Amino acid sequence: MKDNNIKTRSELGTKASGAYAVAIQLGLLDDLFGENKTKPSNYWTEESIRQFMKDNNIKTRRELATKAGGAYAVAIQLGLLDDLFGEKTQWTEESIRQFMKDNNIKTRSELATKAFGAYTAARRLGILNDLFGEKELKWTEESLRQFVKDNNIKTRSELQTKAKSAYAAALKFGLLDDLFGERVAHNKKWTKESIRQFVKDNNIKTRSEFKTKAKGAYGAARQLGILDKLFTKNN
Repeated sequence: MKDNNIKTRSELGTKASGAYAVAIQLGLLDDLFGENKTKPSNYWTEESIRQFMKDNNIKTRRELATKAGGAYAVAIQLGLLDDLFGEKTQWTEESIRQFMKDNNIKTRSELATKAFGAYTAARRLGILNDLFGEKELKWTEESLRQFVKDNNIKTRSELQTKAKSAYAAALKFGLLDDLFGERVAHNKKWTKESIRQFVKDNNIKTRSEFKTKAKGAYGAARQLGILDKLFTKNN
């Protein structure tokens, strides 16, 4: 600023919009230029920013920063810039990680606030859990199916990698075979021995649980006449 003889917010926004954005994020503008009392602190909202842009035919980030620094600052805080002007960066996993490191971002909400485009890209790439740890959720059958669909998950290992708690819940609900198909080796035929081992390995206690977790094994057990030996008739 000293080298470029910058005296006002608008000058900084015009000559170096990146530096202006950083100054906003660090809360330095009032310190650099004095308190701006043009608008009350609660004036700018998403609605008023959009109306201001429409009225002033603002098309770029730099224009907004120059004509209304307060509006630009609030747009950053609300994570609106990408929505207002389009995503500025082609985010990759590497660039997202670097951005988080540079800005000391620790939570999902911080990332979404400071760079919504990066947040949506991280979600699309399926790396949010890897970046921040798995978000605790109370999984239901419906939410599991939606999660698998939204993330285009095709295999058990993909689900386990992307969301261990979702995998555990799917296992608990007996949904894995339904979601991904029955897990049986190619050309394998169920035998009494393999059925007994499967029941033991999966700690299956009832017929209904058995049928839910492995329909093929259940059907084979019925054909082989061993259901009553595996479970009492009441189970």
